[in-house]
Amino acid sequence: MILQIAWRNIWRNKLRSSIVIIAITLGLVGGIVANAFMNGMAVQRVKNTIQNEISDIQIHYSQYLENYEAHFVIPMPQKIINQLSQQEGVKGISPRFNISGMASTTTSGEGVNIMGVIPEKEKQTTDIYLKLDSASKFLEIKRGKPIVIGAKLAEKLKVRLRKKIKLTFQDKEGNLVAGSFRIVGIYKTSNTMFDERNVFVKKSDLTAISGYGKEQVNEIAVRLQNHDKASQMANELSKAYSELKIQAWKQISPDLAMMNDFMNEMMYIFLIIILMALGFGIVNTMLMVVLERIKELGMLMAIGMNKWRVFSMIMYETVILSLIGGILGMLSSSVILHFWADKGLNLSMVAKGLESIGYSAVIYPQISGNFYVVLTGLVILTGILASIYPARKAVKLNPADAIRTE
Repeated sequence: MILQIAWRNIWRNKLRSSIVIIAITLGLVGGIVANAFMNGMAVQRVKNTIQNEISDIQIHYSQYLENYEAHFVIPMPQKIINQLSQQEGVKGISPRFNISGMASTTTSGEGVNIMGVIPEKEKQTTDIYLKLDSASKFLEIKRGKPIVIGAKLAEKLKVRLRKKIKLTFQDKEGNLVAGSFRIVGIYKTSNTMFDERNVFVKKSDLTAISGYGKEQVNEIAVRLQNHDKASQMANELSKAYSELKIQAWKQISPDLAMMNDFMNEMMYIFLIIILMALGFGIVNTMLMVVLERIKELGMLMAIGMNKWRVFSMIMYETVILSLIGGILGMLSSSVILHFWADKGLNLSMVAKGLESIGYSAVIYPQISGNFYVVLTGLVILTGILASIYPARKAVKLNPADAIRTE
């Protein structure tokens, strides 16, 4: 009965109720869409970093990570690889041999991380081979030593496909050695810093020049089918191989992990701020409603309606307004996000700035279904909190004084 009365009271002033509903709807649309795009940026950054740069898990000899010295190789790497290959959820394993060095041409040079890989293994672990331009190949050549470099590095060195560059680095004995490599591929990821810093060569070519054994590796990269399982698997492997440093992607890139965790909290904080602002607007509107209906509320209490029912009626009116606006806001946001889900938001005008810090220029919004469930609860809570002051104002009215109000 009280709920029906509250529903009818809302539509006694259609214009005012509609304005409140529209305000809630637009506020939520802005908040949800903005959060979805911010979350999409964060999710894409994590996904791109894992797929193109660091993989899910990396394994090194403990001392290697202190100064990244190539001679700290992993003991019995094949044993570890065999064990990993039997683990459920492992998508790919890539044994690598990394050396810091210099990539140079006749006109310029740049410091690089030289990644010696086995091409078919690396394709199972990273997506670099998918980032090559149409004329490129991933370390495929009949003669000579192939190399794949980033587009940013190619730009700095002023080289193109099929040109040669020289790699200079220290061999096993600490002497400087050099090798000439032909560019067979140029890749481009969403992170220009990575593109500028990393080059890929065949592991057999790198170990042959540096004097290391062809079976030696100083890094094993592991790609999983589910990124969320990385920490658990890394912990299990650490117990079995105490002399090795086994890191999940959250340990390899803690800033990325922090951003990913913090973004979920920021989404709710941002929406709570929006709902608080909307709540004050609802309080103001419902207070006006109470003040306009002082005489009516006094008559209701005079004929026997108790204060709790009056309080409930005002609360129902506020919650119904909030729910209608909230539902319309969530539905409108879903439509907008569905439109952008496949198309994405193209920020090509600021692409260089975004790619310099590792973000893609095309952002795809992403938001979980649980978010809408929590948001529904927050909308109801906002309606309840916003109704308390106007409802208390109503029940404090003196029926005799209220009836005499003009």
